[in-house]
Amino acid sequence: MTDDSFKILQEEMLRLMLSLDNPEEIKQQLKITCPNYNDFITAMDLEMVKTSADLVKKWK
Repeated sequence: MTDDSFKILQEEMLRLMLSLDNPEEIKQQLKITCPNYNDFITAMDLEMVKTSADLVKKWK
């Protein structure tokens, strides 16, 4: 994986966390937009995704 593709993953995660409330939906959308990271995305804990999304929204 390149640094550029990881940067895309990070940006996409932030975008989805700001626009979606459901952690499972965030993971599903990430799998579509960043398929190279499916193993990483699958391993993401739903509670961690929810907590991260809540923090991102609070900081916005």
